[in-house]
Amino acid sequence: MKQVLKQSDYEKLKLVIAKLSQVEEISIQEVMKLTNKSRTTAWRYMQILVDCGAVESTGNTNNASYKRC
Repeated sequence: MKQVLKQSDYEKLKLVIAKLSQVEEISIQEVMKLTNKSRTTAWRYMQILVDCGAVESTGNTNNASYKRC
C-alpha cells in the first residue's frame, strides 16, 4: 500500500489499512472510530482506497462497507 498511495494519504489511512489486514470487511462507522473523523471525511478516505483498487465498496451510500480486493 505504501508504494501505491501518496505519503500523506498513507499517513491518514495507516490505521484503516492495519485494520483491513486483520479483517475482510470494514464499515464506514468503523473507519470513523479509527480515524476520529466525520462520516464525510471517512468516506473520502475510503474513496482513496477504492480508487487505487485496494478495496471495493458494497451497499448504498448511507450504509456502505468496504471489502478487501
